[in-house]
Amino acid sequence: MDHLVFVYGSLMDPAARRETLAHRTSSPAVEPLVVEGWERAWNCLSARTFEVVGAPEGQRFRRLVLGIRPRAGARCEGLVLRVDDRDLAALRRREAAYALTDLSPAAPGGERVVGFVPRPQRTDGLVEVDEPLVVERAYLDRCRSGARRHHLAEAAEELERALGRLRVVDPVPDT
Repeated sequence: MDHLVFVYGSLMDPAARRETLAHRTSSPAVEPLVVEGWERAWNCLSARTFEVVGAPEGQRFRRLVLGIRPRAGARCEGLVLRVDDRDLAALRRREAAYALTDLSPAAPGGERVVGFVPRPQRTDGLVEVDEPLVVERAYLDRCRSGARRHHLAEAAEELERALGRLRVVDPVPDT
């Protein structure tokens, strides 16, 4: 059975899709999609903490990754992937911090479209964390690369706008 999955962050990047769907011999079909009533946000708390280049030694930071959230009048440009059951299982494993959510009412075309929305227990603003929140440069670059590769100008602009005052950092390399 085929599933249509809306992606809006690092999975817009072909390399990220290849890593996640390594069992495939070819890439899934992809096409641009705008989901109405949802916006991209740096609101998903990663389980990963790390030290940051240039910060005091021993200080830990918590990584934020992209999520989407409902907002009247918003538009979120991304890609829709046509995947099979095995692909969907691999995507669910990768996106364990997210709930698979029906976005069909917000998507054109009448087909069922699902997307990954941060679970409440992993959403910034709903959960307190001790560490300062940051965006990892390599993750942001992967999101930017995917938006550029697929000529998603709205998505590229929204990535930057959504950053707001968040700090973009490089983790201290593991030794």
